[in-house]
Amino acid sequence: LRGEIERKQSRIDFLKSLVESFDGYSEGARYLITSGEWGSRIQTPVGDALTTDLQHRVAVETALGDAAGYIVVDGVEEAYAAMDFLKKNQKGKATFICLDRLPSIQNHRPRVDVQGVVGWAMDVIQFDDRYDKLFRFLFQNTLIVQDVHVANTIVTRAPNLRCVTAEGEIVTGSGVVRGGSVRQDEGGHIGKKSQLDELAEDLKKALGLFRSDRNCPRRR
Repeated sequence: LRGEIERKQSRIDFLKSLVESFDGYSEGARYLITSGEWGSRIQTPVGDALTTDLQHRVAVETALGDAAGYIVVDGVEEAYAAMDFLKKNQKGKATFICLDRLPSIQNHRPRVDVQGVVGWAMDVIQFDDRYDKLFRFLFQNTLIVQDVHVANTIVTRAPNLRCVTAEGEIVTGSGVVRGGSVRQDEGGHIGKKSQLDELAEDLKKALGLFRSDRNCPRRR
């Protein structure tokens, strides 16, 4: 139990460091988020606009890619104003997603009868309704699968699909693949605040059990 407590505390410290350092964000995005003038005008980084279960975090973060650090704004005028602000202060660049310019994505999912399919990426995430069009755009044709072998079978049959494995490998029908070892920080860049809340609650329960166990009289 002590080891579990230490692991949870270590994970909390790690996620806090990601939040405080804005790891994964461009210089411009970090400046806007922490700016007193702009912090309240931007909505959220994409990665903080959604949450997902533990087993899907690496896959979902991989599917987002660099878009996890993009800044969500209501309209293109805000994006242009933010760009001018960054240029004026010489604070690098940021990438924006303008909600008013997002295309409507029709749900034309093909039937995929292959063993090892976990589900459509869009179906394993949670988000506010106002971001529905955003995530339909970012996760269109993205399927989460168990492994590369399953992914290869699927894209051979349906080359327009993009498959992401639980370990963060990507296989596409266009010949683009991505893979390798899993880093410690993978899965830590999406829904960081909700992850912290979840870990804090788990840590509280574990500490309660630990204290209860210590206070229990031992039989001799």
